[in-house]
Amino acid sequence: SSRGRARFSGRGRTSRQQAVVVRAEKVAVTGATGLVGRQLVKQLVARGDEVRVLTRDTEAARSSLGSFNALSFYGKRDWQEGI
Repeated sequence: SSRGRARFSGRGRTSRQQAVVVRAEKVAVTGATGLVGRQLVKQLVARGDEVRVLTRDTEAARSSLGSFNALSFYGKRDWQEGI
């Protein structure tokens, strides 16, 4: 599905704003519970992307990343489905 949202950007003191349509992406992330992966997931969710976490231990990942909304978790046996 292509979800879109508009971002408005303007430079200087002009009153005119320019709309840029950004399409949300489906993103699969491995290493999401690590230092870099956690920050990546945070930024992707904030951007509006559909994030799929590929992990060996879904319960640990849910516990670590539970504060983020709109995440799907896939255990090692389900990775093919997550991709």
